[in-house]
Amino acid sequence: MTLRADQATVEVGDEVTFDVISKIISDRPDFVKERTIYYDFDGDGEWDLITKKDRVTHVYDTPSEDTL
Repeated sequence: MTLRADQATVEVGDEVTFDVISKIISDRPDFVKERTIYYDFDGDGEWDLITKKDRVTHVYDTPSEDTL
């Protein structure tokens, strides 16, 4: 699985779009529909978003030196 961001450098208040790119290795025909993706945008170990969408946006509201 690969997580891509549409920006390499982000300022506070910027909206970032994230895309999950994955190879499906399951035989289940409902795998993509049932797949759940967990996002931790601030790196605190808590899930900030749990969704089935492979494209999401997030606005960073605090400064950080973190990298993806």
